[in-house]
Amino acid sequence: MHSCLLISELILHIIGFIADDGTSGGYRCLKNTRDLARLARTCKAIMEPALDVLWKTQHSLSPLVMCLPSDLWEKDAVNAIYFTRDVTPKDWDWMQRYSHRIHRISHPKMFSLPKLDEAVLRAIFTPAIFSALFPCLHTIDYSVISVASSTIPLLNNLLSPRLTSVSFALPRDSAYDAVYSLFDAIPRKAGMMQSLRIDSFVYSSQLEVRFAEKDLPDLRDLLLSYNVRVSSQSLHHLASLRYLQQLNLRLPTDLDDACLALSAQRALFPALQHLKINAHTLPQCTALLACISSPNLEGVSFSYDIQAPSSVLTAFLSQVHKTSNTAPSFRTVSLRHNLQLNSSSDPPFIFAPPTFAPLLSCHALRTIKLVHLGTLDLDDAFMGRAARAWSNLEELKMCSLAWSESHRTTLGSVRELAKWCRKLRKLHMAFDGTAVPEVDADASGGGLLKLGSKSESGSESETGYASTSLEVLNVRDSQIEDPEEVAKFLSEIAPGLKAIHVEGCSETWKMWRAVESCLEDARKSLTS
Repeated sequence: MHSCLLISELILHIIGFIADDGTSGGYRCLKNTRDLARLARTCKAIMEPALDVLWKTQHSLSPLVMCLPSDLWEKDAVNAIYFTRDVTPKDWDWMQRYSHRIHRISHPKMFSLPKLDEAVLRAIFTPAIFSALFPCLHTIDYSVISVASSTIPLLNNLLSPRLTSVSFALPRDSAYDAVYSLFDAIPRKAGMMQSLRIDSFVYSSQLEVRFAEKDLPDLRDLLLSYNVRVSSQSLHHLASLRYLQQLNLRLPTDLDDACLALSAQRALFPALQHLKINAHTLPQCTALLACISSPNLEGVSFSYDIQAPSSVLTAFLSQVHKTSNTAPSFRTVSLRHNLQLNSSSDPPFIFAPPTFAPLLSCHALRTIKLVHLGTLDLDDAFMGRAARAWSNLEELKMCSLAWSESHRTTLGSVRELAKWCRKLRKLHMAFDGTAVPEVDADASGGGLLKLGSKSESGSESETGYASTSLEVLNVRDSQIEDPEEVAKFLSEIAPGLKAIHVEGCSETWKMWRAVESCLEDARKSLTS
């Protein structure tokens, strides 16, 4: 063996060329597992570090169980592994050769692998055995292991101070006693947890998780399903956590707005970066937003049940403006009304341009989503001002209720957004496309026919539409009369357009498909 292989850093670099555990993405999914396994068999110097990387992140426990002696397990008719005899201490020692290397059990779940019989899970998750098998485990997504209601109580046995990230899903037929026992055990047994996610498919919305004072002091991410609630007292405790960066939950229906406003007098949510809230009323959202003292807030997403009139919406947007002034990294605002049987597009739920005036002062915003608030009674003049105000915009979604009156915005609004918002990639709005406006002569980039053309200096035009980033356009139910003219217009203002989505009737859909066909024909003629 060459002496250079005695240098651990060099071995890790060699392994790194072969394996990629996906740590840069949302999922930590190991690639090139077969090559890495072959590398582990080359020599003893490489075997141990290669096996550490190979087993570090698992997306199923089946490979681990299949490392046990072949006389211990078999697969049944439904491709589930079961034990054929009692497990001996020597068997557990054999499994520990690999299990002690596992740090994470996470998504993506490996559906192609066999499942584990419930009796196998119960054997592995015996507290003393589990603790010995997985001394390095700090992250577990229990839905990767099982989603059966009968195995949910086993998660109690897995909780320990070593766990920093726990995620699980409650199936529809979950037993309430088992669920609440698990909720109570989380802060008690896993007090050092930094990330907690609870998904729930239980029909009832009465599930409530409680956090007492001093619970989970190191919590950074909390994501709770729509039908898992927190109490008002728990919310106030969460607001005081020093490290909480991401919060996703439903506010208590009986949350006292005055209490929230009073809480705003002291610094709450000092480290928050991302907030996603489902509330009963919009004033609750406004009051909660006013409580946030974090200078690192990057984005908020609110949805609410009770439809709000113009004055309430303006108050919320005014608070958004205040927040953007105190948080330099604030880039995203999303607001959605949860449709109800009595949702209306009539007064007082018709919103004129003055309602959105505070939002025009938020020049750093990159994502704006206003969905189903009522009727957004906006015109081209307002959209022109908005386009100039939101020059950093990357995504815009402005959707009135589907049964609102005809649209006052036209293709001219799309033109202004493409002209002034050069980073805009996604646009989702309805408009009147029956009249096709002219393209500004001083800003035209030549569309598909001149796409990529160079100026005399050799660089692409900095003033033309060819520099726009618009790729996805959702036109909803926008009406048009001449697909060819619309296609020509779009090719001029958005030469990089890749997809057009439609949410209207079949006739509207056919007209916009004709626009896409014209654009595709133009691209083919350009490349031929």
